[in-house]
Amino acid sequence: MINFIALAAGIIVAVVIIFQFNQLESTKIKWIYPLILATLPAYYWIFAIYVVNYDALLKEVLFGTLFIAAALLSFRFSSSFGRLALGAGFVIHALYDIAHVKLSGYSIAPIWWPEFCGAVDMILGFYLLWIHFANYRLS
Repeated sequence: MINFIALAAGIIVAVVIIFQFNQLESTKIKWIYPLILATLPAYYWIFAIYVVNYDALLKEVLFGTLFIAAALLSFRFSSSFGRLALGAGFVIHALYDIAHVKLSGYSIAPIWWPEFCGAVDMILGFYLLWIHFANYRLS
């Protein structure tokens, strides 16, 4: 069953993030989206600690390093490859949010988390990919 309130809240948060970040200087945007992607795994770490599931914590740390690596790549290579890694990282994390219980076999996140975080990640990811491909087409 889809939690439409969490989904709507995620959409609103994503739109606010995009709107607010578009008001910033371009030098700040270079690091702020990668920072968001790099911190996303920490939520699952906190959820695992909260429910005292240390096996889940270990798995989440291992999975989380992939998203941290994508964030570091996007920060290090601020070229088109970096933007592509960043957008793809957000979209993949959205899919991870949505399929987390089926992939992992355990539920540590709040019941509303997949719709909320999945919506935020998916919108940010597609927005960043749209910017990447729009800039790629223009160059």
